Amino acid sequence: KEQIDTDRELTGIRTINVFDFDKTLFWTHDSDEGPKKYEKAFGQRYPHKGWFGREESLRDELEIQENNLMRAIYDNLRQEPDSLNVLISNRTEKLLPRLKQFLSDRGYNFDDILLKKGKQSKVDRLHQIWDKHQGVDKINIFDDLDDAIGQYSQLRDLYSIYRDDLRINIFQVAPGEIIKV
Repeated sequence: KEQIDTDRELTGIRTINVFDFDKTLFWTHDSDEGPKKYEKAFGQRYPHKGWFGREESLRDELEIQENNLMRAIYDNLRQEPDSLNVLISNRTEKLLPRLKQFLSDRGYNFDDILLKKGKQSKVDRLHQIWDKHQGVDKINIFDDLDDAIGQYSQLRDLYSIYRDDLRINIFQVAPGEIIKV
């Protein structure tokens, strides 16, 4: 699928599937391990401070491993009619072209990709999509970060007060397991 225009209403969308990138879909290298992997792969010193905000952290030569369990879930949810599949990551907006290419090269095609811009939380970015699709009655969220899980849980708790028809399923991803929160 091509990336959709989130500023227009798509009729009939009932489910939003939200995926995180780092340590959820892919076992990306952290800021300690990553520069070491880079130096080993390229035979030169990693040239920057910081890791996750740099294109080098997504280089193919780093052999970033896919989370096979999440791949099966992604492939299954892609088949659901009336659903959107969205990537919401705390990677910076400037990495969008490289991240889209990384994902596309591995067969991932999201309806939208929302990266960090300013102080926007992941919940804020989810609302950008959700606000355009008032018919949504199910949201599935997959993330690894305790902070993000906490924010999504607060959102679920808030909406549970007045939306009996809405199901927000939150899954925390860890190596070898996915735990429903």
